[in-house]
Amino acid sequence: MKKALIIIGLIISVVLLGDILLITTKNSGIANWGGIIIPSFLAGIIINIFINSDERKKFYKIAAVSTVVTKIILFLLLVKGPTALAVLLMLIIYYGVSYLFISLGGKVLAGKKEQDSKSV
Repeated sequence: MKKALIIIGLIISVVLLGDILLITTKNSGIANWGGIIIPSFLAGIIINIFINSDERKKFYKIAAVSTVVTKIILFLLLVKGPTALAVLLMLIIYYGVSYLFISLGGKVLAGKKEQDSKSV
């Protein structure tokens, strides 16, 4: 149940955050990449809190794929006649960026836990 809620929250935030960032910043670059980076980073933190350490790497990949699929669906709905190369490059780049920031989000919290355990 926790896994499904994390994925649903990630998808909703990817869909909505790009529009919110575009309205507030009026910058399409920030809106495009912020809609991937911010939810991915937060998902990494949430995954680190709620998912067992054995399943984290696998779930990082699942979360990254769900982010990419959401972004590609939005792209295909908004752009008429995209080329196959553009879609392929988007898949590769978005997956890499999403996985990177999910991993970083998980490591930030893991580093904080290590500091807390050393100070005790």
